[in-house]
Amino acid sequence: MSEKKYDLMSHDLMTAPEASRRWGYEESYVRQMIKKYPDRIPEGEIRMFGKTLVITSKGMENLTGQSLKEYWYFYIEKQQIVFKEVKYNSYEEALERLMDELGKRGISNYVPAAIDDQNQRIGLQLDNGTLLFITTNGRR
Repeated sequence: MSEKKYDLMSHDLMTAPEASRRWGYEESYVRQMIKKYPDRIPEGEIRMFGKTLVITSKGMENLTGQSLKEYWYFYIEKQQIVFKEVKYNSYEEALERLMDELGKRGISNYVPAAIDDQNQRIGLQLDNGTLLFITTNGRR
């Protein structure tokens, strides 16, 4: 058994169906590939917890031969209702969209900053309660 320890709240650790979806495959992909190629994933990178199969990003990279493509999203949100969601291929593209949107609203001296305790959303809350932000966590 592996001595490696993982933070259970980490985005690096995911269920097999979630990992399959994040890499762009059907939910059963990980289970099917493990049956076909059981030696592709190093010890400590995949484990059963009861009936739930859990895998790390490194395990998925070994299994698929691909790193996870991380997308950035731009949001306009008010009272937890999303009015706009746009997906971007990079932080720079999403940040440019955020800055353009702030510029349209007369805000030109904005310095990118986190707006939540987990530092997952970068943006600004306007006086009317509207949030303009970018994040790597898409709503799906």
